[in-house]
Amino acid sequence: MGQLLILMFFPLQYTDLSKRFSPAAISFLHGLVQLAVLSPAKPKGRTANMLVLSRDMREEEPPDSSLMCSSDLTDSIPGDDYFKTRALHTTVKLLSGFLSQLDELPSCYEVFKPVSCILSRLDNSKYPPDIQKDIAGLVLNIAALESRKIQLLVVEKKKPRALRLYEPNIEEVFDGMKKRPMGRTKQERAKLLHKYKREMKGAMREIRRDKSFLAKLKLKETLTSDLERQQKVREIYGSAANQQAEFHKLSKHKKK
Repeated sequence: MGQLLILMFFPLQYTDLSKRFSPAAISFLHGLVQLAVLSPAKPKGRTANMLVLSRDMREEEPPDSSLMCSSDLTDSIPGDDYFKTRALHTTVKLLSGFLSQLDELPSCYEVFKPVSCILSRLDNSKYPPDIQKDIAGLVLNIAALESRKIQLLVVEKKKPRALRLYEPNIEEVFDGMKKRPMGRTKQERAKLLHKYKREMKGAMREIRRDKSFLAKLKLKETLTSDLERQQKVREIYGSAANQQAEFHKLSKHKKK
């Protein structure tokens, strides 16, 4: 737990400029505060009430610092009251840092309200004065955000007016040819000539298609007639061969 708590300094530093909301970090810190509150019900799990003090620490001074340091990663014992006070103090400091960092967030109060509720149940009379002062300051800062109004998203009563659109200014592209102004008769003649050329191109296209179709049809008929002629020639040759064989048979029989 000490390692994770010290690692919480990194998201606080990394989001200092971007003001990015880190819900996992705040949720973890909220859970640590819950471990310091004595639950009236029967505790469940080995981590329940882990940070609850076993004695009064108001007159006690921590050996090194009231905040956690790198030595807590290896030397501290979770059951030690000095460790518990340093863990809670560090948690409160981190929550205060995230609170000031997310002060401009519209839902800042809703995010930190569960933290304020659990801190109000914390018996901070057993902690040193500096920790009590930081806890009270955090609770007051969260309470100060309650009066802030949240700007809700609303639909506008009037639809925004559409922008005025202008006709496009189309400029003719110069193709190197001078175009002379034509009268109405010449324009009609040019239109008819253009239509004639277009119809002529379409007619020529159809004629080419018909020629191609007729050529394919003629080729098919030629191939069919060639096959029929070849078949008849084979039949004639076959019949002549049979007659020749019969003739040879009769000749041999007469000689005998």
